[in-house]
Amino acid sequence: MTTTLVAVIGPYPVEYGTQGRTTHDDIRNMVSNTPGADLVIIPDLVGGEPDMGWGLPRMRNLAVQYGMDYYRVLIVENDVRVWEDTLLSLLTHDAPVVVPKFSFVSYPPLNGKCYGPPINGQYPLYPITWAPHSIVLLRTRDVVNVPVMFAANAEGTDYKRWAKYGLPAVMALDTPVDILRVPRGYAEAVKDQRLPDNYE
Repeated sequence: MTTTLVAVIGPYPVEYGTQGRTTHDDIRNMVSNTPGADLVIIPDLVGGEPDMGWGLPRMRNLAVQYGMDYYRVLIVENDVRVWEDTLLSLLTHDAPVVVPKFSFVSYPPLNGKCYGPPINGQYPLYPITWAPHSIVLLRTRDVVNVPVMFAANAEGTDYKRWAKYGLPAVMALDTPVDILRVPRGYAEAVKDQRLPDNYE
């Protein structure tokens, strides 16, 4: 039975390593390794990648609409490197909003600073008050009547709204992913956004 929709935001994957592998290759591998998962790539025609602005929220909301016939929808931006078991691991946590543990490989100082402030929790689930929208797993039935994605560059606004509707978010510390680009909000402060030469 198909239970999870994986929606990729933006059709332009990030290439890394020396073999020409891309983030879309990893996402497809993850989906094929997850029973009951389908894949859709949200077209840029609803927003346009060169001008992210409100395009990204539109694409995220479209992903949620596509996911209404599924138990869960995983929204993934095109600069996220996932692993074969990423979705399987996230699905073990039955919470309304789940995000993995982020690792910014092009700028490690962001690790641990891109979410918060923390709330008391128990490993592996770490309650959070906001996080990047780079990758987020939503329990679809919970967001049917909730304004889902409004913020263009202020993810915390969405997380606060979800919490207000009784949908607190948790970070799964046992499920790491790599974010291959520095988030736009930090781009001005971080001049060198290249991946490490030895990143594979």
